Amino acid sequence: MEMNSLGMHLLLVPDGESVHIPRVVRAEISSCINVVGALCDVSVKERAVREDHIHVLVEITNEEHAAQFIARLVEKVTETVAEFQPMFEISEKIHVTLLPSHHREIMSSFLRDQDRYHSERTVQEEIDQVFRPDKMRAVAN
Repeated sequence: MEMNSLGMHLLLVPDGESVHIPRVVRAEISSCINVVGALCDVSVKERAVREDHIHVLVEITNEEHAAQFIARLVEKVTETVAEFQPMFEISEKIHVTLLPSHHREIMSSFLRDQDRYHSERTVQEEIDQVFRPDKMRAVAN
């Protein structure tokens, strides 16, 4: 289905708390993101590959391409990391956020600032504060 351009942010985390993305494959994962984007006709705008999660911001113009991109990305990241950690898998709990054009640059800036952001917060705090703010309000009440 064709549509206007839309931003899509993905947050992928490894399955299991003790599994991390080795530093030696983080650059390769970043390259894989670009390759999968090109294969799926999805424009990769920003990425941040950290030891315990991966952010990807893309521009999509076709819903089918978006679904294809997510599936291929999970497959490729899993294959790449599994060469170093055979039991590695991406959690099925993939956070997907669709963004109108005026929010894409805000998310892009957030992804570029991941090192500073995570000097003070864990990935779970990020998920709760940024992607599930209703959970934070419920805990506070």
